[in-house]
Amino acid sequence: MISDISFRKLIPSFTRGRRIRILALCILQFIALYLHQGWSAPELNIPPRDKNALKGEKIVDSLAPLSPEEREKEIFKQFAGGNVPDFYRKLRPVSISAEIGGKKKNAIYYVIPDYLALGNDDDYFLTPMTPNLAQSLADFAGCCLPTRKMVNDIYAQAQVKLAPAPIPPSDQMSTVKVFHDHNKRVWKQRKDYLKEHPLGSLVAGNKKDVVITNKIHTYQPPPRVAIYGWHQPDGKPIQPLSLVHNASYADYSHGIRLVSLSMTVDGVSHTLTEVLAHPDLSALLSDEGPIPNPRYPNSSSPVSAQAQAPFNLVRNGSFEEDFKTGVGAFWHKWENKSLLPIFVGKAQRNIHDGKFAQYWARPDAGSFDGGVYQVVSVKPGDIYEISAWLKKQFKFQGAFMAFGYDLSGGTDASSPSVIYTDLSNAVYNSWIRYNAIVKATGSSLTLFARGGLDSMPGGDKVYFYLDHVSLVPVGDAATPTPDLSYKD
Repeated sequence: MISDISFRKLIPSFTRGRRIRILALCILQFIALYLHQGWSAPELNIPPRDKNALKGEKIVDSLAPLSPEEREKEIFKQFAGGNVPDFYRKLRPVSISAEIGGKKKNAIYYVIPDYLALGNDDDYFLTPMTPNLAQSLADFAGCCLPTRKMVNDIYAQAQVKLAPAPIPPSDQMSTVKVFHDHNKRVWKQRKDYLKEHPLGSLVAGNKKDVVITNKIHTYQPPPRVAIYGWHQPDGKPIQPLSLVHNASYADYSHGIRLVSLSMTVDGVSHTLTEVLAHPDLSALLSDEGPIPNPRYPNSSSPVSAQAQAPFNLVRNGSFEEDFKTGVGAFWHKWENKSLLPIFVGKAQRNIHDGKFAQYWARPDAGSFDGGVYQVVSVKPGDIYEISAWLKKQFKFQGAFMAFGYDLSGGTDASSPSVIYTDLSNAVYNSWIRYNAIVKATGSSLTLFARGGLDSMPGGDKVYFYLDHVSLVPVGDAATPTPDLSYKD
């Protein structure tokens, strides 16, 4: 394990005769380490799947007798409980570029590898749904739905391009039975590619996309669903952009592609909604100009997209500004004084976005508890979305990691008023996203990042990293919004 503190210790004193060969080897090792630690794709931010959760065929059986309304409630319950195949959790990158203002801009965003399904890797069910439910699932996972341009780009970069498999039109197209029949057709196609492109490869062509467009806000009532795609082998879509169906409609051909809100433009972190709303950068994601409100307006979801209020209230949330005594500007170190002190500093390899991140650590197996915090000004009664990315580097028992908030604006990390989400089960050396929706009760609230080692040492180093922290207004006081943060 190589940390930001200890990496420089690995650079040897070269002898004259072997200097070039050894230096080249070290450079190659460094590049491999950098790519592994700093540029791993994000994961779908939902709870882990319970080993006893329903498989695809059983999900079909459970949904078939339900009314459309009850069916969608059950789909949300399954998704929010983590009943999604494991291969969906590792998001796939889509790289794009555009000439903007006379300069080439390069961007990367991340998508689930196939249209949304419930179940496990061996038995999953591609699940059509209304745009209301699709928006709710996207909100829950910190995602967005794609635009028409994004659907085209995803198809162009897909490793597996399946030919459309239409079912003759009938009044049964919106039934679970027909959903299931089409699911079996698609799986029969997908099996032919498994050897060369296993599950988790980027797949497209098997469904139309439920998409976002400015037209969903301007089209004549009632509210509509926008669909597009179902590309044929020649790359031409069967379905042009259409809003002919009401928002209550979903048939077997509709697929849901979730897109992470986290993306980069020229290596700098942005939110997808921020880029979509930008008068120039929106060309990277949209072929219809800026989309300032990329969400379905009649969604029953309690979470509102960042596009409605894209300003991040956290100062220096990505730690790109100055560090003072090892702590990012506008942040403060905290530690449990009854335990050993922590070391803090600027991470330059273990980063989620930009060039830097915050780390805190101990170089030994001593017990400690600490991290960083920031007090943020808010408006009482307003609804806010908190997001943060954390990473741990340890492989032994006794280490813990968490993120939390204090609605009273206090600065005592051990106060019972701090509501923490335990992230200790995060995958080693991989970034994990914390997400919560809160209602402000005062004029300030405090964000706390926490990590440490209890009295059960089993290794020699523990490092924690924090990056890309945001606090974004997403609604008013009238919105009945529960806390959707995942707690173990």
